[in-house]
Amino acid sequence: MSLGEQLRQARQKAQLSLRDLSARAGISIAKLSKVENGLATLRHPELLTLAEALAVPATALLAPPTPVP
Repeated sequence: MSLGEQLRQARQKAQLSLRDLSARAGISIAKLSKVENGLATLRHPELLTLAEALAVPATALLAPPTPVP
């Protein structure tokens, strides 16, 4: 699963719109949309800011989810 897919999944799980996440993280809606659609990447500080805004560890946005047996 890509970073964008992980980000979208975490955002939806937190029940946040792109607008809500943008306001919390201080990252533009356009940038978040591009990241979610695989058209842009994040710098390390942006990744940490998004993880904090989503209340998840940064690694949750980087690693694929662990399958449950």
